[in-house]
Amino acid sequence: MFGLVEAGVGVSVLPWLALLLPAGASLVARPLVPHAQRTVELVRRRDRSLSPAAEAV
Repeated sequence: MFGLVEAGVGVSVLPWLALLLPAGASLVARPLVPHAQRTVELVRRRDRSLSPAAEAV
């Protein structure tokens, strides 16, 4: 995930939970200003029921 950024090809915008930088990486994470927000949706097949864990969400 970080290979192209480390190679200097570009930058990446990632959610906070994905920001575990590899040990010894030459990368740094900076917060976006202004703060970015996203909506997450649960998608399922119409003809299947949800598991109890998914129903609890």
